[in-house]
Amino acid sequence: MAVTVTNSTIAALNTEQTFTANAATSTAVNTAEVFTFTPTKAGSKIALNFSNLGSTAAVTYSIAAGDLWAGKAITGTIAGSAQEILQFDSARVLQDDGTVAITVTPSTGTILLGDHAFKLYALELL
Repeated sequence: MAVTVTNSTIAALNTEQTFTANAATSTAVNTAEVFTFTPTKAGSKIALNFSNLGSTAAVTYSIAAGDLWAGKAITGTIAGSAQEILQFDSARVLQDDGTVAITVTPSTGTILLGDHAFKLYALELL
């Protein structure tokens, strides 16, 4: 399964910005899902908000290392019943096609869409 992430970009200070929820679509038990984000600016700072509010079980994430000179994977765990935010530099994870691949894996025996009600929010910063 794959989700194309809607980019919320901060274009100016003191201006409101819509923050779009990108919901998981995977309905299969133990199935990871890839969220694909396309930054609009080179060398941008990005904040991801991981929403795992549907379950008390944790999910894990892995942002693939980029194909460019600064490539380095980023991994972590989002606790159950939690929202957590991660800021990173796109140079670490940018693929040569201009995308960032974020793989989210549910806890054993659970479903991202149903059990975790997982959502990812992406915000490209100034």
